[in-house]
Amino acid sequence: MSVHRRFRDVDAFSRGTFLHIAQWWQSAQRWALCTLLGILGCEPSHLISVMPTSALTQRSPANAAQKLRIVVETSSVRLPLVVHGSNIYLADIDRALEASIADAAQPTKNDLSVRDAHSYVLVVEIIEAHADFSAGLLTVRLVTRVTLREKLGNTYVAQTHAHASDSAAVVPAQGSDVASKCIDSMGSQLSGWLSGMALN
Repeated sequence: MSVHRRFRDVDAFSRGTFLHIAQWWQSAQRWALCTLLGILGCEPSHLISVMPTSALTQRSPANAAQKLRIVVETSSVRLPLVVHGSNIYLADIDRALEASIADAAQPTKNDLSVRDAHSYVLVVEIIEAHADFSAGLLTVRLVTRVTLREKLGNTYVAQTHAHASDSAAVVPAQGSDVASKCIDSMGSQLSGWLSGMALN
């Protein structure tokens, strides 16, 4: 292995480690924020997870999972997501999005595994997240910037943007279903984008 390749591999590993640390720190900040808001607010805030229970037990075959790693980055938005017009916060938006994309992209992962193709990293940056309750209607909207790179050498492959939204006449306390539909729409879009590329 050349010295240049070694440095590229170390750099790719460092990036992955940094993302994991950043995600852990952001998660700790979210819970601290919600606790503080609950203490200081005029009325108690309520944290609602949008993570489907089924997603907690879903696992891809080991080899298929290694072929497409999904990383959701949230530094551009504030999570948990406040539902404006209420005292509700939607938690686990990032985890639910990662699970939804992983599930929707399973055919792509299986194909890469069967063909023993290259391994890839899909970085999904949430660049806009908004939830609003007005006139009896709850709306959730997400915008992402998505970059696909080869795992070895962190080589750029492609980039796209995706938008998704969903709304329903429900109270914010029942907003997890609205958020889940928005998230699953995003996952479906990105799966379709991946399946349309000729990945080696």
